[in-house]
Amino acid sequence: MAFPRYPEIEEALVETLRGMGGEASCSDVIDKLADHFGLTPEERRIKDNGQYKFTHMCHTARARLVRKGVIAKDSPTAIWRLVKGPSPPPLPPDDEPDKLAEEIKRLLGKLVESAKKGKEETPHPTHYELLRIIKEMGEMLGKSTEPVPQAQYRHDCVWRPNRWANPELVWEVCDRGVLEKDIVSLTWARDTWRAKGILVLFEETDFGKAQERFAHLSQIYLIRAEDVVQLHRSLKAGNSPALKAILGI
Repeated sequence: MAFPRYPEIEEALVETLRGMGGEASCSDVIDKLADHFGLTPEERRIKDNGQYKFTHMCHTARARLVRKGVIAKDSPTAIWRLVKGPSPPPLPPDDEPDKLAEEIKRLLGKLVESAKKGKEETPHPTHYELLRIIKEMGEMLGKSTEPVPQAQYRHDCVWRPNRWANPELVWEVCDRGVLEKDIVSLTWARDTWRAKGILVLFEETDFGKAQERFAHLSQIYLIRAEDVVQLHRSLKAGNSPALKAILGI
């Protein structure tokens, strides 16, 4: 079957909550949305990446509405509540060009080229070594790198202002992994925590494939593994202000 698009789910979710007095449990809302779109019990049990697809789409739609100021972000996860009064303008859709992406790309290229001058060829790090480097960079910048308890996804590394705050930067390292899985993880972090996402790729073929398929996603950026090593070197050389400007933290 063709599942409804996110704008359709968002519109139906808002109308459903209005019909339920502006507040209801997420399970009741999802049941009503499934009825609204005519989903059969079998269709509701269809899984994608180990999750029930329609249920996950409803939670993602709810997160998008939180970002747009339509649903209260301070409501418990199990309770969905409309914001009272006028709502602020919606955020740009996913397919709107992200102006920040080009600036980050330009600054990143400039810093990496500067770091490469007079240096030997960058060694190819292992997956474990790269995760250690990313965690160390976060700690050098004063970030907490502790994972978020009970998060829906287990991200490779998160940077948080402190151990109690939501992440502001989420890293996924794809070394012969599944690109789609990492993108779903980063998109969830962006929609739920309003965090930027960085996808680190080892293979040039994976980098080109990711550019073609995922580069349009706002607030999610691609970087090569060897460039992360160079950024780490640059940070150790005292270039933390430049790195903070590039990553927007």
